[in-house]
Amino acid sequence: MPRATIIDELSQRSGPAIDDPIGQAPVHSPHTGDRDLLRDKTPVRHRHPAVLVTESPGRLDRYSACLDPQAIAAARRRRRRSLRAAWGVAACTAAVMAATGAAAADDGAVPLPPGKCPGLFVLGVAGTTESSTTADPFANTGMLGRVFGPLTRGVDVDHLTIPYAAAFGGAPGTGPNGETFAQSATDAQNRLSATAAEIAARCPSTEIGVVGFSQGAGVASAWARQVGAGHGPVDPNRIAGVATLSDWTRPPGAQTFPGRTGQMTPDPAPGTDGAAVSAIRLAPVPDSGGIDPDATGFGQLAGRVGEFCSPGDLSCDAPEHAAALRTAAELAAQSNLSNPITAVQSLGAAWATTAAKASTQVVLDDVQIDNGQVNYHPGQTVSERVAEAADPRTPAPTAQQTRLASGKLDRAAAAIAGDPLRQIPALAAQVGAAIGANVAANSDIVNPAVLARYAGVVTDHTGYGTDGAAQQAGNWFAAISHDLASGPRR
Repeated sequence: MPRATIIDELSQRSGPAIDDPIGQAPVHSPHTGDRDLLRDKTPVRHRHPAVLVTESPGRLDRYSACLDPQAIAAARRRRRRSLRAAWGVAACTAAVMAATGAAAADDGAVPLPPGKCPGLFVLGVAGTTESSTTADPFANTGMLGRVFGPLTRGVDVDHLTIPYAAAFGGAPGTGPNGETFAQSATDAQNRLSATAAEIAARCPSTEIGVVGFSQGAGVASAWARQVGAGHGPVDPNRIAGVATLSDWTRPPGAQTFPGRTGQMTPDPAPGTDGAAVSAIRLAPVPDSGGIDPDATGFGQLAGRVGEFCSPGDLSCDAPEHAAALRTAAELAAQSNLSNPITAVQSLGAAWATTAAKASTQVVLDDVQIDNGQVNYHPGQTVSERVAEAADPRTPAPTAQQTRLASGKLDRAAAAIAGDPLRQIPALAAQVGAAIGANVAANSDIVNPAVLARYAGVVTDHTGYGTDGAAQQAGNWFAAISHDLASGPRR
């Protein structure tokens, strides 16, 4: 029997949501039902519908109780509603997945509820530790649960949360998953793209909203930049709005809607007059940017991407003069921090790559040889060069760039050796000025007034659910749904 059929048979039951006995999220949300949940928790079934037949008989014998059609039929007749029975079905599902070699992670589209094409579909990307690759997409938990709450006041609107690792290299306090922050965010963006594309293809009249918190906010922001530039998985006119709470890629500048100075109210969703949305007004944001700022604009989505950032939240309100802090964050994001030995090795590898990128750029851009005189005229400080090189989005130097840098260093060394009395004093003065610039580039790290601003950094980062920001984001999407439902279309 194909695995898809087995899962469908196992999931032919109904009943109220059953709380997880170990204190996790509900097994399913009220608007889905167990059939949809079991389908959603086995996303790879669409790709391998008959993989069960490839398994050895001995291995499958252990799961015969789950695969017996008579047992399945009896379960369907009893419509088991008890907690014990519910976990039995879940155990059978897990057993079948194990027997068929189903992967725990998936970067494909989140399976959608069958037959649902609402006017607005909101996709959420949760923050670090608030999701997992096996999370229930329809559970209203964590910070995004606060956003989705106001959607009950919307019209013809549905939502789901993208399951992904939400990891930070296994760093203390972030869970045991050793997947790096950078890889976790990349996986989330891939799955967000696949899910949005699936909605756009299945539901040609549905518009899409996206909301992200913390790690998920940077994912949503990067995704919106891609879509706004016309390179995303869906047309920009299918995107009703994007809300980011604590976006670590937030560009510098006090713009609640980046690219729209002074704008506090979202642009209408495509095809609407924006009557309901016109009543939405977002809060101001700090002038500084995120800890890993991206100044790339949102293109065709400008005016529909709203930033929520609390002052003192280091993720989205990082000090302006703290290049070394940005470097440390970039290196940590690429590293496995699950134990000291692995952390040292992983951070060392990330630093070696960073140093190679930064040194090549310094030689090519900042070292000049004019009429035999070697000069150091940096376009950026070394700290800023290193921070830029630590960003995984910065490409490694090409073989040609490496050769050019090596040749330039050889010529510089020869020039200094040939006339040290003239070369060294001039270079020493230039390097001394550069050291002063590097100190200035990191002055906020030792500024007591700046440090005091981050005294409540944890509270500021996690307080979007209590300061009204999450609810305001939810109200925005609810207003969009009213505009989509009532028109008139522009």
